[in-house]
Amino acid sequence: MRDERFLRWWRGLLLAGIVALGLASIVGSGSGGDCVLVPGPCPGDFPNEPATPTIDPPRITVQVGGTAVLSARSSGITNPGYQWWRAPKGGAPAAIIGATGATYTLTGANLTDDGATYTVNVRGGFDGRQVALDSAPARLAVSSMPGVVFQDGEFAPADWSVAALSEPALNGPTHVEEQATSGGNPGAFRKTTIVLPAGPGRLYLFNAFQPGSYDPATQGAIYVIDFTQDCMALPGTLGVVPTLLIEQDGRRYIAGGPTLCGASSWSNTVLIPGSFEVADFVRVDGPGCAVGESCPNFTATGTPIRFGYANSNEGLAGFAGASGGLGVDNWKVTVWRR
Repeated sequence: MRDERFLRWWRGLLLAGIVALGLASIVGSGSGGDCVLVPGPCPGDFPNEPATPTIDPPRITVQVGGTAVLSARSSGITNPGYQWWRAPKGGAPAAIIGATGATYTLTGANLTDDGATYTVNVRGGFDGRQVALDSAPARLAVSSMPGVVFQDGEFAPADWSVAALSEPALNGPTHVEEQATSGGNPGAFRKTTIVLPAGPGRLYLFNAFQPGSYDPATQGAIYVIDFTQDCMALPGTLGVVPTLLIEQDGRRYIAGGPTLCGASSWSNTVLIPGSFEVADFVRVDGPGCAVGESCPNFTATGTPIRFGYANSNEGLAGFAGASGGLGVDNWKVTVWRR
């Protein structure tokens, strides 16, 4: 049984676009009263504003002694100036002396940096005026132990399993997984081709890495999980959004995204927010969770966890059908402990 939060999230992406289109046709009352009930907004109702600056990545995890690099992203601001701020966990923010570049680098991270948040104030010109904008915070996690890494760049067929949830079950979506021995980034990659027939339908694919699993009971409670991979949309009309997958106790959970893969070229997909906590995962398959049960369970009482990636496609009423697929290479999961 799938978690309703997942279905609401997926449909919310479609609904957001529909709502936005609808609002554009009915909003139009200007402050002077001479622009009412006309298509689109009135002049001056929505002055041109710069996008809020962001920090890449929004979450980052390093081992004690490691280096964390944060980069400011500000669109459309000319001659930008930067000032970075740091707030210790539970503390007030303070300006970082000398941190005035587009990138901030912390070297020699220690446990007192764990949970600290960073923001950047960007100043500059925009649309003929001066602006000063604060970014959303980025968070740093620091682990006292090295990460436990699961990775694959060759994708031997025996090393991967795939499970599918397909609707309709009869004459519904089809999928084929294979190891492509060339054309990856570089070398071999895992290739999935998908066909969605006309009409309403859904296909959820769960690819799980078989050679290893992580056991919190013997290896330690999980703090956060990092995930990265290279991906590519194969020729066709389907969008592909592979997300992080974990399997535990007969349940499947996903986290991250949505981040589209590059069209016919490889792109490194670092899923937002970058480092995933237990609260970032949504159950999409398997038995329901009992009241008070940790789902998933990252504590030292948790059972073994297997990792992978998931992808979903959906056709609504009136859908004419589509085909396409995705390639995945340099798949990597890092489990961090405190």
